[in-house]
Amino acid sequence: MVGADIGYSKIRLEYSKIRWNIARYGWNIARDGSDYSRIRIESSKIRLDYSRIRLESSKIGWDIEDPNGLWSDMDGIQ
Repeated sequence: MVGADIGYSKIRLEYSKIRWNIARYGWNIARDGSDYSRIRIESSKIRLDYSRIRLESSKIGWDIEDPNGLWSDMDGIQ
């Protein structure tokens, strides 16, 4: 179970990185306005981080509970 706890911490860290990227993505929309290509690049980075979380969850077997609702929040990011 200790291994699962470490994996869970790593997932939470990746999740925090996604939150930060979303905040930065919103800032780029406001700052750049018409710079659509830059917005799409930021969106691709968010998808990459989201994929890394999914991969990490399958690596640890996901036999730990989700007390903070991490995955219910994640389903909206696609």
